[in-house]
Amino acid sequence: MNKSRLRRTSFVSCQVGDGGEGEAVTPDYDKSGWFGVKNKLGLDFPNLPYLVDGDKKIVQSNAIMRYIARKHNMCK
Repeated sequence: MNKSRLRRTSFVSCQVGDGGEGEAVTPDYDKSGWFGVKNKLGLDFPNLPYLVDGDKKIVQSNAIMRYIARKHNMCK
């Protein structure tokens, strides 16, 4: 497995016990929910996260953040 991906997962899923030491826990998500709908969304590159705003369909977190910022006049 990709080490950087493993580190990210460990960081997000870190549970701190009484001693303050973290234990990496990787949750076992049911992927069938995503795989069942991803090709029906009409996205060129179906990926998570995604945003559908009217006729706009956007994937990738940075692109979504830029779109929201521009839509709400939050950038110069």
